[in-house]
Amino acid sequence: MKNLKKIELTGGKLTAPGITELAQAFPKCLQLEEISLQDNWLKEQEMSEVIEIFAKVKKLKKIDLSHNEISPKTVLALAKRTTTCPNVTDLQIRADNIIILSSGHSEEIPRSSNVKSREKEKDGQTRKITLR
Repeated sequence: MKNLKKIELTGGKLTAPGITELAQAFPKCLQLEEISLQDNWLKEQEMSEVIEIFAKVKKLKKIDLSHNEISPKTVLALAKRTTTCPNVTDLQIRADNIIILSSGHSEEIPRSSNVKSREKEKDGQTRKITLR
């Protein structure tokens, strides 16, 4: 499991004990960059465990939690947590009434010499969260 880079567990019925087991296993996946848990009927309890995974998986870049049963409050908690994880650049949470696509840490593009520079920008990184 040390070399696992991507895990897709989609379209199943993950339960709270299953998420707990995954939360314990993910930190052992030292190269894990992508997690997709789409369409698993995950609820609030399971999502709180998923939130804790983010900090434990150091190379994690992409997370897809689309089409699960979570509230807007939990969606915002997930988005907030990813902003504290330096490598996470892509968080996708799609449902019938909410879409969050978060991307950040884009490569810096040099400014044209004729564009006025803003005052100091925070460490050159951007985060975009789109709510629809």
